[in-house]
Amino acid sequence: QVGQPPGQSETSAGQKAPSAMPLPLLPPAEQCCCVCPLLQGVQIISCYTVIVGTLSMLTLLMGGFVEKPSQSETLQGIVIVETAFRSLAFFAGMKGLMGILFRDPRRLRLLMLYHIADMLLYFVAFAVREGGACRELANLQSLRRGSHDL
Repeated sequence: QVGQPPGQSETSAGQKAPSAMPLPLLPPAEQCCCVCPLLQGVQIISCYTVIVGTLSMLTLLMGGFVEKPSQSETLQGIVIVETAFRSLAFFAGMKGLMGILFRDPRRLRLLMLYHIADMLLYFVAFAVREGGACRELANLQSLRRGSHDL
């Protein structure tokens, strides 16, 4: 609607009706954890992410997976997927450090998205592990009941 001031729209009868007011934005944070400045907190998180990614890459490159016969194939696959995903932490952490250095929010956004995806992967892996633990407990209880019947 050309020529109208922002925040107003015209109704079918030609009357001007106020449109929805935009929500006020939250003020940007200045502190991280109530102790250190926000930039220092993001720098610590980025450095931690780089270290996690480096260790995950080394684990993948060195073949650091020891097959445990007590683990199911599903659980072993989850461990490999988690480690492979966490090797991306190196790149996300470096993007975060570059975002701090150049004050670029797009690079910092990538670090945030990595951590959100990492939490989602953690919750899925947790659910799979707990499901496996419940099945294992049920198997042990059925074996125990079977030994009492003898």
